[in-house]
Amino acid sequence: AKHDTSALDLPGKSLVKILTKNAAQKRSENLFWTISNATSFSATRSGTIDDFAVRKGRYKLVRQDNVTALYDLIADPGEQTDVSSAHQDIVTELTKALTKWRLKTARIDYKTKLTGKGVELAKLGSGATVYDFKGKTGRVRINNNQINHIGDGDFSFTTRFRASTVSGTRIIAHHKGFILKIVDGVLIADFFNNANQQLTLIGGTVQKGKSYNVAFTIYGWRDSNNTFRLYLNKQLVAESTDDLESVTDSEDLLAIGGALTGKSITANDKLQSFKGWIAPTKIWSLSLDEPEL
Repeated sequence: AKHDTSALDLPGKSLVKILTKNAAQKRSENLFWTISNATSFSATRSGTIDDFAVRKGRYKLVRQDNVTALYDLIADPGEQTDVSSAHQDIVTELTKALTKWRLKTARIDYKTKLTGKGVELAKLGSGATVYDFKGKTGRVRINNNQINHIGDGDFSFTTRFRASTVSGTRIIAHHKGFILKIVDGVLIADFFNNANQQLTLIGGTVQKGKSYNVAFTIYGWRDSNNTFRLYLNKQLVAESTDDLESVTDSEDLLAIGGALTGKSITANDKLQSFKGWIAPTKIWSLSLDEPEL
């Protein structure tokens, strides 16, 4: 029986003709593999990209246990001889292809909802659309079931902002598992577990009226040996490896700006609404490394 698959958005290629008619099949796209240990992350790992392989034509780039090698599959189908030193251009090409593929496939799409009267959409002089916060209780809610399960493993968050005031505690983004904020001119990221235990990364200073790129990544957030990184203007400003357990309760959504309440908030932390603009965020279900950010 024939099945109509035209309406399915499938990234792969059908093998029907190869299996039923022994027909050769050409493939112009690269092939990608990634391998991750879902239960433990050894101390020898780099804390960024897991083991991977990329194939283009006769060449296959492989990274395993922090060692990268390039193989010529026509001359060496058993992958015994590393030829990377003689083909650095191919190594660079396939590494860039892997980065592009990772960013595309792990990007989390989401819908937003503006709540409260303290936020509205605005246009910058460059034409970019941003969320303009008036320092009130308005915030932007991000709705996507994948975001609710940040504690399932790797996660990356990036955005750009400009604060018109940096005094007090100003919230850039918050979730049950984390708060990204400015505290008296200092960028801070707090991470929490279900027991309300806390890990804090203290970043660089920020000034009012200036624009900043900010990002944080979580590598292997499950039970132990988890790596948390905080970036400001594409530079690593804080890093910690900790046994802070992940958040498994997914009742809270991710929100941008605004004031907030919840179990993750300490009683002595006076949370004030963000004032200024925040660009739409980009979110991935993986831990991006520095070149990717």
